Amino acid sequence: MNKLFLVIALLFISISLKAQNDAQSLNMGFAVGGANAIMANAKASFAYSGSINYYPSPYFDGVLEAQFGTIAVGKPSGMPYSPSNNNFINPYQAIFLEAQLHFGLLIDEDSFLDPMRNFYAISGIGYLHSKPTSIFSNTIDYIHYKAPVIPLKLGYLLNIKTNYNDPLLKIDLSYSFNYVAGRGLESYNNLPVPPSVKLYSYYSIGLQYTITVFGRHDVGLLRF
Repeated sequence: MNKLFLVIALLFISISLKAQNDAQSLNMGFAVGGANAIMANAKASFAYSGSINYYPSPYFDGVLEAQFGTIAVGKPSGMPYSPSNNNFINPYQAIFLEAQLHFGLLIDEDSFLDPMRNFYAISGIGYLHSKPTSIFSNTIDYIHYKAPVIPLKLGYLLNIKTNYNDPLLKIDLSYSFNYVAGRGLESYNNLPVPPSVKLYSYYSIGLQYTITVFGRHDVGLLRF
């Protein structure tokens, strides 16, 4: 994980140095969507997130994200935590430090390919506070704990600019896979247990507002 932090830091510094003549902006965002464990009997549940994005370049930003949601698996009619069945509800909180790379860095401006420039990919490191409970009120074998998380996200940004060609708003559509280390998402306290639930998805639609802009902005955003 230390190596991952180092790679993110070096990438952030290198792109910042190359982008001295581009606009630098600070954004605040909010998104709503759903979270879903990647396994059978999973139930989609409501989730939301907030973020602060620093753009040293229109093509790259560092993200501090807080995420809140519920992950639910199983059904009351099933036996709790048998070797072939998971039953739990996990109202979780997570925080992430991420690096986001926009495809506009890789694709030249072109009338045909311009929509592809708004895609982005993101990864980083985070921690998830897991607070699972059984869907059965009399089961107490679930424990609270914190675990490292590695997110992999793909998204699409619709950029709205001001009359001065500065960034104003970004509509953000995203889908991410998140790997939870350690006990996973259910943190069952007894053995033997089924395979730990390690993966969940988070999908959302969000809005970013540009709080302030530094420097010069000369890269075209979404064209109307």
